Amino acid sequence: MTTAEAAVVDADGTYDTHATVWFAGSLADCKAYAKRSRSVVVVCGCSRPVGSKITQHTMRTLTQGGLWKIMR
Repeated sequence: MTTAEAAVVDADGTYDTHATVWFAGSLADCKAYAKRSRSVVVVCGCSRPVGSKITQHTMRTLTQGGLWKIMR
């Protein structure tokens, strides 16, 4: 199994208590998936499995540290 380059998470969760991972894969695949919905964002560098939850604290820490990048 290969590690995902990015993940698609619900946009509301990135600013609230937690975000849910809806899709994980290559950056190109995540961008294509995200085009179908306005309520999601692509998180580059995130290799969490589909269905997992990401807390706001984890999201903030990893994006501020430069390990993840949120793409709108």
